[in-house]
Amino acid sequence: MDLPMIHMYFVFFLITSAIICTVIGSFITRLTWSPFTGFISLLSTGLILLLLILSWYKEKIAETYIGTIPYLINVLSVVIIFLIYLAAAGLFFRKISMNLKDS
Repeated sequence: MDLPMIHMYFVFFLITSAIICTVIGSFITRLTWSPFTGFISLLSTGLILLLLILSWYKEKIAETYIGTIPYLINVLSVVIIFLIYLAAAGLFFRKISMNLKDS
């Protein structure tokens, strides 16, 4: 597999995992009526999927013999984006908790 294809799959897996985590977190929030539980489920699912995707990415990058610095830059940028995603999800779940208190 060539490098652009690996990066395309990497981004696709990251976007898919974000959608899956959001759906699971929202479902758990609606099921338990607890935004904190929904956020914790989103966080745990997100960390598990992120670790799986990063391990897959490390394997594929090792097969193409790319250097360490580009790999580290990609992983660091994904971790920063994941933290931003968690902050946005926290705001989303806080908004849900305000709506649940009003009803």
